[in-house]
Amino acid sequence: MTVRLLEISAPQTASKLIEELAQNHHAIDVWYGAVNSDKRRSTRILVRIEHQQDLMDAIQRKLNTKYKNWRLVILPVETTLPMVKEPAKEPDND
Repeated sequence: MTVRLLEISAPQTASKLIEELAQNHHAIDVWYGAVNSDKRRSTRILVRIEHQQDLMDAIQRKLNTKYKNWRLVILPVETTLPMVKEPAKEPDND
């Protein structure tokens, strides 16, 4: 399974919005860094590659309308422990 790590640096006040977007777009996990001296916080989101683009688009739409000082970085993930479980496959009806 291919996953990506999205790292968003944005004003601390955007943290709840980013977490809600992550939950609405099938994030596997979300965690935060400390608040920097410039009042920005790093939020990291682990997401399956098939949900990555929709999540990025949603983050961009929401943050562009409210904030100027933000950035999103995409990092490839070689592995994660514990392993991410594969989503349940729907049975074939053939």
